[in-house]
Amino acid sequence: MFVYYMYMIDFVKDKLFELSEPEYRTFSAKLIPNINNVLGVRVPLLRKLAKELYKSKEFNLRTFLEIEDNLYMEFTMLQGILIGLKKSEQDEFFYDISSFVPKINNWAVCDIFCSSLKQAH
Repeated sequence: MFVYYMYMIDFVKDKLFELSEPEYRTFSAKLIPNINNVLGVRVPLLRKLAKELYKSKEFNLRTFLEIEDNLYMEFTMLQGILIGLKKSEQDEFFYDISSFVPKINNWAVCDIFCSSLKQAH
């Protein structure tokens, strides 16, 4: 399980690095005070990656959501977007939200997460 866990983290980080843009990183970092972990991945690309991961049979969504690694802002945003995509019962939905909230450390992560929550209970 640990090997899969590490593989998943590395796989997602590699994807985020592929999608990152140095110029966009500089631009984004200026908009978000007191943060230095921006890769520079545009939100539409994050949403597209989230949909691909969500549909993938090899991707373990529950394991990914439990990862506490907040090394990169976009990694955290991706977790938030996936919570919004996930179809779940009310208890699980609220569990995912309450587990994610402590990871929110700036307005950008908050905005992306909140705008991704479409499921109503």
